[in-house]
Amino acid sequence: MEMSYVLSLYERLSFKGRASCIGTVKQHPGFFGPDGLLGPCENKYCGLGRHCVVNAETRQGECACLDHCKAHYKPVCGSDGQLYQNHCELHRAACLKKQKITTVHSEDCFYKGDRCRPYDYRKLKNRMLDLERQKYMREDNAGRNQDKTALKKMLVDQMIERFDVDGSGLVDSTELSLIVKQQGPLKDFSDCTLFDLLKYDDGNADKHLAKEEFYTAFGCEYVPVQ
Repeated sequence: MEMSYVLSLYERLSFKGRASCIGTVKQHPGFFGPDGLLGPCENKYCGLGRHCVVNAETRQGECACLDHCKAHYKPVCGSDGQLYQNHCELHRAACLKKQKITTVHSEDCFYKGDRCRPYDYRKLKNRMLDLERQKYMREDNAGRNQDKTALKKMLVDQMIERFDVDGSGLVDSTELSLIVKQQGPLKDFSDCTLFDLLKYDDGNADKHLAKEEFYTAFGCEYVPVQ
């Protein structure tokens, strides 16, 4: 059996389960030696958030924190209370900080802290309305004349319907998380996120947004159904 076939087969088996762990084994001259054979990083598994690099002096494989992660927005909360853009960033931070950081299912960190100032929060809400208006206009409604107040109310209703994934009539942090993952963060307002709706406009502090609270957030008059 030729050596090239053996190496090809080994590579397929070796990397089959590691596709999602970028940088676990860094493919550079440390993986293959100067003679083409497997190098010092070949059997060096470094764990999540780290990769193997070759020490310039010893020529041995050593584990180091990842230089960077792929640009992929799937936010997760860490046990350190921080919000990370994805699992890779969480594990990389754990390596850099030299501490154990795990994923927590409580999403308090999504709206924890006070970095989002009221002025920026108002800009965020205006941007949200603009996005809903663009969706509305794309649906062949460009020619319809509507009162501005009625249009805003309709846009907020449209937003609530889209955010309320489970149809419960309430929007919570899990549903907001799904929306963020689908559309990505609103990059113009990096200090404010959709989760700040819960921080500023969750009137009864139950970690859910009811229709009335959405209306209040966007300055619409709420008339309860009799």
